[in-house]
Amino acid sequence: MKRTVEKVLAWLGILIQFVVIFLMAIAAPFLNDESYKSSLMRSVENQDIIRDNLTQTETSQLLDNISQLFIIALGTVIITTILALIFVLLINKLPKTVGVILVLLAIVTVFTLNLLTALLWLIAGIILLVRQPNKKSKSKKIHKK
Repeated sequence: MKRTVEKVLAWLGILIQFVVIFLMAIAAPFLNDESYKSSLMRSVENQDIIRDNLTQTETSQLLDNISQLFIIALGTVIITTILALIFVLLINKLPKTVGVILVLLAIVTVFTLNLLTALLWLIAGIILLVRQPNKKSKSKKIHKK
């Protein structure tokens, strides 16, 4: 079975992940830049709701936590992309296993807020799990033995 639809969906997801990695890698250095942090701090403090509810120290801690979460998300995106790349190459050999892995990677990818990739991988994984091999291909295997 060719599994063309599943491969296309999975490769589109991987391509989108590479774009996300590129954009996140460009943005990551700015999160540790002091001038960027101070300007972001000023803009956050200008918001009335935040100014009334958070002190300057709490705002600084919030920005540091966001920076750390961003780095964790970048690592997660890289790891899920590598795993997807490896398993997409195995679609024809292990379709059910790859289907389960793609569904799990889609769930993890939702937490990185990359919903388009998650949706593509989820659909590809479900198709891999649901679709049965053709009867013709089964009979060819029997005749070859």
